[in-house]
Amino acid sequence: MLLLTRDDRLARDVARVCVERGHQVSRIEAVADLHLALTAPERPDALLFDTGESLDYGAQTAGTVALIHPEVAIVLAADGVESRSKNGFRLVDRRRAGERFVDELELACVGIPPSAEEWFGIQGGGVVHPLPVR
Repeated sequence: MLLLTRDDRLARDVARVCVERGHQVSRIEAVADLHLALTAPERPDALLFDTGESLDYGAQTAGTVALIHPEVAIVLAADGVESRSKNGFRLVDRRRAGERFVDELELACVGIPPSAEEWFGIQGGGVVHPLPVR
């Protein structure tokens, strides 16, 4: 698992839980270091992306990363989170315990969406059907 954060407490808490659960973990502090980390021979399965000051910008950047590296599960960390997802990514309040972050990273790795709405394809109050309904 890869942690992209400048928050020492967050990195320490998440790394502790990752090690307890048997996950390899590494940390970078800048988006500029993502390409190298995600193309390394031992590339991570999951990325905890700390959005910093701007959740919208962080989610947009995470979306770009997901397009280039679709094999990497991404979970966003932000302050004052009021929902479970942003732009299809799992979203966790930065003040949460390390266990919650690792739980979300593990769920993202196995492809479980952050909400029932996304799991069942429900948007805007209705069901989105993958095939035309006659």
